Amino acid sequence: MKQLFKSLAAACGLIFILLQSLLPAHAFEVQVVTSPKGIKAWLVESHLTPIISMNFMFACGAANDSAGREGTASLMAAMLTESAGDLPSEAFKAKLENLSIGLNFSARSDFRNLRRAGVAENNSRTSMRVPGETLDSPRA
Repeated sequence: MKQLFKSLAAACGLIFILLQSLLPAHAFEVQVVTSPKGIKAWLVESHLTPIISMNFMFACGAANDSAGREGTASLMAAMLTESAGDLPSEAFKAKLENLSIGLNFSARSDFRNLRRAGVAENNSRTSMRVPGETLDSPRA
């Protein structure tokens, strides 16, 4: 029985690989866009999935933590996903869930990262402001 399962899994894997080779490859065009204030960003569009994903990186990470205060960048990143503006934690998390938004902050050694993803049909102005709210008015 175990051997049959392994053979079946191998056959399914082989079929998957063969089917993938029949599909056309899709390369994405990267566009460099500049905001009115001179901030440069990369824009990559694909209309294959109804998702809008944004990733912001800031050149200041955990390596910049003061001596004796290691972990400050990681603590800040963790706290930024807790709440924002006048919303308490549970209400903020409910807002993210109602708008189908995934929000993640992290601190690497040389940069901090903000990642936001959501279903395209829910991308009203309100849902697009959520990452900015967490940076402009974090709530501890």
